[in-house]
Amino acid sequence: MDIRPPLPADRLGPVTERPAAVDRAVRELLSALKPGQSLPARVLAVPRADLALLLIDGLTVNARTGRPLLPGQQLTLTVLKAGVAPELEIRPAARLPATQDILRQALPRQLPLADTMTQIGQTADRALPLLNGAARQALRNLVARDQPLREPTATQLRQAVRDSGLFTEANLARGQAPQSGDRKALLLQLASALPARGGPRPLVADTPPITDRATLARVDALPEPLTRSALLTAARGMPLGGGGPEGLPSTPVAPVAADPDAQVLARLWRLVEASLARIQVHQAASLPRDDAPQQAWQLDVPIALPGGPTQVIELRIQGDSPQAESTAADAGWLVTVGFVFPGLGPVKAGVRLAEGRISTSFWCEQDAAARLFQAHLPRLQSALEAAGLEVGHLAANQGLPPDTAPSPPDGLLDERV
Repeated sequence: MDIRPPLPADRLGPVTERPAAVDRAVRELLSALKPGQSLPARVLAVPRADLALLLIDGLTVNARTGRPLLPGQQLTLTVLKAGVAPELEIRPAARLPATQDILRQALPRQLPLADTMTQIGQTADRALPLLNGAARQALRNLVARDQPLREPTATQLRQAVRDSGLFTEANLARGQAPQSGDRKALLLQLASALPARGGPRPLVADTPPITDRATLARVDALPEPLTRSALLTAARGMPLGGGGPEGLPSTPVAPVAADPDAQVLARLWRLVEASLARIQVHQAASLPRDDAPQQAWQLDVPIALPGGPTQVIELRIQGDSPQAESTAADAGWLVTVGFVFPGLGPVKAGVRLAEGRISTSFWCEQDAAARLFQAHLPRLQSALEAAGLEVGHLAANQGLPPDTAPSPPDGLLDERV
C-alpha cells in the first residue's frame, strides 16, 4: 500500500510524466526545471481530488495536489524542488485592484462621446491617406457607425445599447463574434492597426479588417471577458489589459514631432484612447456593487433631436429597488435619460416599469418647460395606452431630479492637498 502524507494546500508534487506513455520530452522538461523558476500551467483534467493532469509548456504531466483543482484553471507555479520528480508551489493570485482604481485610471483619459465622435470624424480625412488598408477600413467603419439616431425606434435604441461597447467582452465569452456596429470592437480594431506612436509610418501591405474573434485574439486586440476579474486587472496608469489601449501591447510614447502627419496620427491615437477610456468608465460603473446590488447599465447614445442639434444623451438602465411594503418580485426597471431642448433648457426623464405598469416623470430646470410638459401629459398617456401599456403615474416638475444612481466607490475622490 502506498501511504503518502497529505500535501499543503498550495503544493503540487511530485510531478511525474504520464504513466500510460513515458514521454522523453516530458522527462527532459521536468529535469530541466530549476528551484525558484516560475512557469504557467493549465489544468486539463482532475481524475481524483488529489491528482491533476496539467499542461506545462505544451506537454501533459500528472501531479499530486494539496487541494482540488478545476479543469481549465490557469495556474502560475514556482519550482520548490528540482529533479526527475520536482515539487511545485501554486503562486497566490495577485490582489486585484478595486473598481475605484480602474476609475482613477480611466477618468482622466476619457473624453465625452460628443467630443470624440466629432473630432474623429474631422481627423479622418487627414488620417486616411497615412494609414494602411486595415487601419483605413477600421477608421471608415468607425466614422460610419458614429452617426446620430434620427427619430429612433425601439429597435434602434435596443441595438444602440447592444453596440455601445458595454457587452463586447461578455459576448466574446459566450462565443459570439463582435457585432458590426460594436463601438468598442471597432475602436480596438483601429487601435490594433494604427502605426506605433512616435515611430515612422510603417510600409504594411493592405490587409482586410479584423472581424473574427480568433484574429482579434491573435493580435491581443481584445481583453478578457467583462467580469470583475477581467476589468480590474489593469496595471496602474495603463488601460485594460496591462498594455496599450484596452489590451494592446504597450507602445512607448515619444514626443510628437513637428511633422504634420505625425501630429495627425498622434491626435487620432489620443481620440481612440479617450473613447476607449469613456467606455471603460461606463463598464466599471456597470459592475455590481455590494451597496448597489441591482443591475445597472450606463452608456452614451447620440441622437439628433427634431429641430435641434445632435446631442449625446447619457442613458442609465437599472433594476429598481422594491418599496418597503413590496417584495423583491415586485421590483421593476428604471430608465433615466437627459436632453437639452432648444429654448426649453435641460430636461431629464425617468421611466419606471414595475408590475406591468409604466410611470414617467419629467424634471425641467425652467418653469416654462415644466408647464409645457405638464400640458402635454394627457397626450403622452393616450400614446402609451394606444401602445397597449397600463399607465401608472405621469408628472412634470420644475427643478432637479433625485439622484437614483449609486454613489461613487469610497476613496475615489481624494481631497488631500
